[in-house]
Amino acid sequence: ESASFNVLMGKVSGFRIAAEDTGMEAVDQGGITQVASTLYYAALMSDLHISSRNNHYYVPSFIDYGLDATVNWGTTDFCFRNSSHFPILLKAEVSDGYVKMQILGTDEKDYYIKMESGTWDDDIAVYARSYKCKYDKETDELISRDIETYSTYYKDIG
Repeated sequence: ESASFNVLMGKVSGFRIAAEDTGMEAVDQGGITQVASTLYYAALMSDLHISSRNNHYYVPSFIDYGLDATVNWGTTDFCFRNSSHFPILLKAEVSDGYVKMQILGTDEKDYYIKMESGTWDDDIAVYARSYKCKYDKETDELISRDIETYSTYYKDIG
């Protein structure tokens, strides 16, 4: 069963750090998507299964292209599943405008993850492709490099 960011957090109100977006228009929802993006990145680094993720409409300023996750209560959610064989614990803190997220559990893998992203653009948008790269823990050799996401961030052309 997948964990829903919106269910875990509940309906957030009054949390105002940055202007965020919800699909086709930018709204002042707050920095909750910074929290969602940080959890998304932690889930990627933990090699958990990502069930649902949407990128921001505009380029986020707080994380590399293609590594963000936007949320909006009732319409857009970030979901992931614990695909390990053991329970996990989510630990989060906010300090000095930074979000720190940890996923704690039993590490049963013989590899570690590094994320990469690349971009290209045109007059309308910036496009990103992110890759999940698995490296052998003992040799540091690349085991696999798989596309994780394609993201499109629209430019302000108004």
